[in-house]
Amino acid sequence: MQFLGDILRRNGQVFADKPGVIQGDVRLSYRQVNERANSLAHGFRQLGVQHGDRVALLSRNDYRFVELYFGLPKIGAIFVPLNFWATAKDLVSILNQCQASALIVAPEFWDTVEAIRPHLLSVQHLIVLDDHAPDGMIAHEHLANDYPTREPEADLDAEEDILILYTSGSTGKPKGAVYTHRGLLHTAIIMTIELGLRETDITLHFLPMFSSNLEHLLPLSLIGATHVVLRKFDPPVVWETVLQEQVTHFDAVPTTMRLLLQCPDLESYDTSSLRLVSYASEPMPAATITTWLKTFPHVEAVQFYGMIEFLCMTVQKPWEQLSRLGTVGKPMLGNELRVVDDEGRDVPVGAVGEVICRSACAVRGYWQAPELTQQAVHDGWRYTGDLGKLDEEGYLTLVGRKKDIIISGGMNVVPAEVEGVLYRHPAVAEAAVIGRPDPDWGEAIHAVVALKPGATAAAEELIRFCGEHLSGYKKPRSVEFLPSLPKTGIGKISRKALQERYQTNVG
Repeated sequence: MQFLGDILRRNGQVFADKPGVIQGDVRLSYRQVNERANSLAHGFRQLGVQHGDRVALLSRNDYRFVELYFGLPKIGAIFVPLNFWATAKDLVSILNQCQASALIVAPEFWDTVEAIRPHLLSVQHLIVLDDHAPDGMIAHEHLANDYPTREPEADLDAEEDILILYTSGSTGKPKGAVYTHRGLLHTAIIMTIELGLRETDITLHFLPMFSSNLEHLLPLSLIGATHVVLRKFDPPVVWETVLQEQVTHFDAVPTTMRLLLQCPDLESYDTSSLRLVSYASEPMPAATITTWLKTFPHVEAVQFYGMIEFLCMTVQKPWEQLSRLGTVGKPMLGNELRVVDDEGRDVPVGAVGEVICRSACAVRGYWQAPELTQQAVHDGWRYTGDLGKLDEEGYLTLVGRKKDIIISGGMNVVPAEVEGVLYRHPAVAEAAVIGRPDPDWGEAIHAVVALKPGATAAAEELIRFCGEHLSGYKKPRSVEFLPSLPKTGIGKISRKALQERYQTNVG
């Protein structure tokens, strides 16, 4: 197995009649999924999509993501799944930067595409993710059903580019992280082993597939698991689907796990089929994981640490969830990890520095941005921008992002440390800490908090609570209450949105 499409080709043979993807009334066997992927590959080739061309997708979660993800690489095309939360400006920037030759659009986003269409410089083909297409467009189902289902022939190279995932643009314009066949297959093997995935798993997708497709779709496809797709995250629907489809696994983030715990009438749902939950993407509050394991004692939890550019750096095993609270585990198989200072030198055990990592799982680099690649990679080591510390046994604790450090009165404050204290307050459901411009302090520490349903707390109470557990200069100078905090597409609290909201507010 050398190429990404080989995963689906094998599943179409070995698991021919096994359910491959399920979404609502749609149920396709792995043979059918592979045949549709092959038809798509031939269809795109007939349209003139050539080896190395970029094909973008703008859609919420859809079962057809699977056939595109594995089918386009069969002809050497490069898949570019787009963030459906992105602004029109960012969509134009991404599509022009990667020079996409084809764009697949779900009907609900057609108005968005019509509005930006005059600004798209390279898109030659518009495909609607539907059975029928308006004039001037092509129906996806035509491509998936009306072309040969045999495996397409192509002169592929394991080191060539096949996937571009764009970052959120938190430090400027979105950057395109580029993966190769080799990098993705290596990632699939490592994550299958480290997450404890099984051939018999039935996995549920509710996180946006444009972001979680590698850490969820890829290894589970490798072993032939069944994929159940939800368009979006909705706690009651998640629990109903777990019962209906006998789901054994899903991928989550701490925020979605907390919301699943808060689901009304939680005790009425039958979750006995669920055996494993994997989670990543943001710090896990101790209260959330403790409550989760108490509520679902039959479900193993696995935490892992990764990012768009390096999806599987560390893993914390099920038996370590409570004994290693606050850590994200140890490096996964084949990964090397260090914590270094600004000069690239290893810091002492327990000291904070930047996390760097290297292995075959990392991206090749950024699309058409060699200068950004050079800034992020030195001697094979990828610099993550995350701050962390290692203990004597090699467990990694993350303390924040370098760019998020607040400098108040000349002192460095790590937001995650303050947030960790706020989460210990019984009334706090969500918390984020940012720096606000201040004429005296440079930056003042500002906490944005959402309270639990029915709970009450005053700003002065939370400031005093932080002062009891932190040095004086680390406690917030102000607290603001919101019904809920803004989220990114995958459910993480969006610090960027809060920073943009408050960056011009002084005082």
